[in-house]
Amino acid sequence: MYPPLIPKMTSALQLTYTQAGLLMTGFWVGYIVTQLPSGYISDRIGVRRTLASALALIGIFSIITGTASSFADCLVYRTLCGLAAGCIFPPGAAIVLRWFHPKDRGTATSLYITGSKMGAIIGSTLSPTISVFFDVWRWSFWILSAPAFLVAITVLLFMKESPETEIFHKIVKRKGATKKPFSFRLIFKKKHLWLLIMATVGYFCAFNAIHTWAPTYLIETFGVSPVYAGLVLSLFSGLGIVAAPLSGIVADRVIKRKAPVLFFGFMAMSLGCLAISFFALNSIWSIIGLLILIGIFGFGSGLGVAILSEWFPLEISGTASGFLNLSTLGGAVSPYIFGAVLDITGSFTTGWVVSGGISVALVMLLIPIIYGEKP
Repeated sequence: MYPPLIPKMTSALQLTYTQAGLLMTGFWVGYIVTQLPSGYISDRIGVRRTLASALALIGIFSIITGTASSFADCLVYRTLCGLAAGCIFPPGAAIVLRWFHPKDRGTATSLYITGSKMGAIIGSTLSPTISVFFDVWRWSFWILSAPAFLVAITVLLFMKESPETEIFHKIVKRKGATKKPFSFRLIFKKKHLWLLIMATVGYFCAFNAIHTWAPTYLIETFGVSPVYAGLVLSLFSGLGIVAAPLSGIVADRVIKRKAPVLFFGFMAMSLGCLAISFFALNSIWSIIGLLILIGIFGFGSGLGVAILSEWFPLEISGTASGFLNLSTLGGAVSPYIFGAVLDITGSFTTGWVVSGGISVALVMLLIPIIYGEKP
């Protein structure tokens, strides 16, 4: 919900573009810090309690963010919110992997990823609308904190800790229980995991550049309203709800390989970010059209999680997912870099070129995984 509020918050808190980018970076830094602990802890104490606690904390820190009166206040609160949000993905990914048969995991994890896209749609649409209605950006954080508490209660009451299926137990029995002292060692020595992490860093570098700065770009370059810019961002995120599951179906049922489909989606996002610079001086409709194409073809990292289940035992899947999600480093750094470039050059075009160029270079690291994957 933050990106569409950047123009209002920049004015109200007297922020530079670099500081506005740092607020997003602060969130992602917090998010990264809790990736490994949350995955490891959920493997030990359970997914249900981990998720419910994290969701409740997100709601609390979102409310507190609405009270910020300076850049320093806002940075601290956004970082705390990121620390809580970082406890969502690894436990959630682990339980999805445990619930589904290997041949269906590409589709299942891609569907799981759509949850974040649905949240982005709701936040991007409602946050500027609420801000305009009350004429204060703070109400967006206060009102949109409510769903976090509602979902936390739902998870606590209804989520099953582990699937009671014969498939799961047969898989675990066949692979054997991994001794706890060796789980980190098993993960660290997998070279392809580090290539996957770096390629996903590249994906998030492009994705977060677009997700954070596209609304401000539309507002300041084409003079659209914050609500209009939020709707465009919602469209960009919403298309992924359809594209992500389709990518899983193609990987699981059509070509029966995950890495090539993942590479296609990552590269579409990277090249799309780079392409925005070439359309910078054209009409707003060319930019919207390009964002639609990126939203359709630039599907996210759900297949990366599915690949992990082919590399590691299911009982350490939460920890492995935490390692993979260290790739959100790209999401942490990208908004700051873009904001700094914008402050220095005054050019959105340069920001798109820098973010897209870095992204393309890192996504190329998926190529060895494609050739190393068993058909």
